[in-house]
This record gives sequence, structure tokens and C-alpha cells, in this order.
Amino acid sequence: MGYESNIPATKKALEKWQIKALEAVGMFLEDRATRLVPTAEVGGGNLSGSIDWRINKKKKSVAIGTPVEYAIYVEKGTGKFATNSKAKKIPWSYKDDSGKWHTTSGMKARPFLTPAAEDNIKEIREIVRQVKFAHGIK
Repeated sequence: MGYESNIPATKKALEKWQIKALEAVGMFLEDRATRLVPTAEVGGGNLSGSIDWRINKKKKSVAIGTPVEYAIYVEKGTGKFATNSKAKKIPWSYKDDSGKWHTTSGMKARPFLTPAAEDNIKEIREIVRQVKFAHGIK
């Protein structure tokens, strides 16, 4: 009587399922975050078109983000409106490109990345469940 191990094949199948699940979650989060970008950006803004996701196979995780420099200010706010920050809480002035001076106390946060994930936990779990079921994993 011989013994044949199915462990390598099982590990490979599980890894394939995990990657498929992470891809599905990444696509879902990209869609949700893009929909949450403030309306001034939608339909041609750099921010909405730059949202992307990346899988870390080692950590078995997916990250969503954007390389747009000002995205953090939209997500977290600025000045007295900034969340989780040591930003200036007093008004400040700046000169625009035409030489006109403006005074501001900051901009309110308009998060799009955080709520894309945090407000959709139930949906994300369902996506993983569906991918798992599609791959015959119980």
C-alpha cells in the first residue's frame, strides 16, 4: 500500500483561491472608492482616475490607494478640519498664481478610501465567500 500526499496540490489550490479573492476585493474597493471621490473630482479629475489596488502575496492582503499628492488632504482634511493630525488650527494666508491673496482655516475631510473599506465589510466578506464557493472550498 502506498501513500500519496495531496498537501502540495491543496496548498496550491488554496493560494490560487486566496489570490482570486484578493483580486475580487481589490476591484470592489477600487469601484467603491472611485464612487466616493468628491463630485468636483468625478468625471475627469486626477484623483478618481488614479485609484488602484495592489496585492501583497506574502501578507495575503490587498491595499487600495492613489499616488495623487493631494489625496491625503481630501481624505483627512486640512487645518482646523484635519483628522488625526497636528496640522495648524489657525487661519493662514497664501498667494495664488495670479497674485491674489486668500485666507483659509483649512478644508473639511471628504474621505473616500477609508469608507470604501470600512463601510463595506459585509459585502467584502460576501465576495470572499462567493470566490471561495466558486473554487469548491468549504
